[in-house]
Amino acid sequence: EGARVVAMEVSSHALDQGRVDGVRFDVAVFSNLTQDHLDYHGDMQAYGAAKARLFQRSGLRAAVVNLDDPFGRELFATLSDSLRR
Repeated sequence: EGARVVAMEVSSHALDQGRVDGVRFDVAVFSNLTQDHLDYHGDMQAYGAAKARLFQRSGLRAAVVNLDDPFGRELFATLSDSLRR
């Protein structure tokens, strides 16, 4: 009660299903994309698209992206200039 700031992990399932649509995020973090959830997403492209939704939200002020991950490099290339610092 009364919390103003929280750090939370958001699953690709939650992003895909719109379960955090009412949440305002200031910062998004991407660590990696592995084959963990292909049973749900079907293929890596759909899995990556679900994770990318977090970085396409309006109001996002900062992004932290693992550039050692191949998908991280792809994701970084799609970020707005204001997030690519």
